[in-house]
Amino acid sequence: YIQLGVEIYGGPILASWLDRDLGLAGRILIREKSGAARAQLVFIDKPVCRIPNLAIHMARDINNEGLKIDKQTQLPPLMGLGDESVLAMEPLKKLIAEFVGIRPGKIESFRLDVVDIQPGTLGGIYNEFIFAPRYDNLSSCHAAIEALIDAPSETEFTQVVALFDNEEVGSATPAGAGSRFLDNFIERISLSKNNSRENFFRAMNVSTMISADGAHAVHPNYPEAHDPHHLPMLNGGPVIKVNAMERYTSDIDALEHLNSCALRAKVKLQTFVARTDKPCGSTIGPMTAARLGIDSVDIGNPMIAMHSIREMAGTEDQLSMILLLKEHFS
Repeated sequence: YIQLGVEIYGGPILASWLDRDLGLAGRILIREKSGAARAQLVFIDKPVCRIPNLAIHMARDINNEGLKIDKQTQLPPLMGLGDESVLAMEPLKKLIAEFVGIRPGKIESFRLDVVDIQPGTLGGIYNEFIFAPRYDNLSSCHAAIEALIDAPSETEFTQVVALFDNEEVGSATPAGAGSRFLDNFIERISLSKNNSRENFFRAMNVSTMISADGAHAVHPNYPEAHDPHHLPMLNGGPVIKVNAMERYTSDIDALEHLNSCALRAKVKLQTFVARTDKPCGSTIGPMTAARLGIDSVDIGNPMIAMHSIREMAGTEDQLSMILLLKEHFS
């Protein structure tokens, strides 16, 4: 077999990746005739990879003991057939070149991710559900951009949407929220208007940030996973996330601002508090708020099966999030 060597990115539900039609997506570096190199995005939306399960006849206890996956030996996807001397690199380069329309020799290097190629879809009896890959956190990115487009262009303040990469692996990258990019960007906007640094710091002091990332809706088959007094529902509205250990950011002033936005937008809000006997996740909210020193609040659309290859959410919540963020920008 020709197999692809892989590493794990973030914290996925590994079992959800088995027996799926998998493609490849990422960036490639192409060497031009001039000698210069240029980057190009590529999405191979063809099922070139698959991680097959072991047949039940050879894993009799799997339904009783659960699936245990060795990341090194049991996750490499199958890409094709060939003897053991065949490395995946050459067939992979040929495949990429075919999709891009260049010669394989022009590909200098590449960085690709294995991805689910099944598109998102509406589901449920009344199309009340969204089934999609990467809903966490492309849904918040989509809502923020749509809200910014729909919001008034003439306001007394500067509207900013910041979309970061690498949140699932710690954010400590140039494209991540741990970098100085946002700080420098906002300050440069202020200085371009001939403001002093003092005025910039004063503006930051009266600013408000909404950190938007997916929230956990209660799973009807596993209600015990939630705090019994905080059970966010799909299509129940965006969720405010609160944590005493500051894993989420939820300043009182920012909460008041959010509630005012919700009233104007006629959007319902819910609250998530993790069980005290279970560890709580986090977002880039606390990190960004601490560095910028501005009031902030963590929210997110409720969803089920977070970090599965296909996640589940409510159709109404996405529309509600757009309306809520539009009021924030207005």
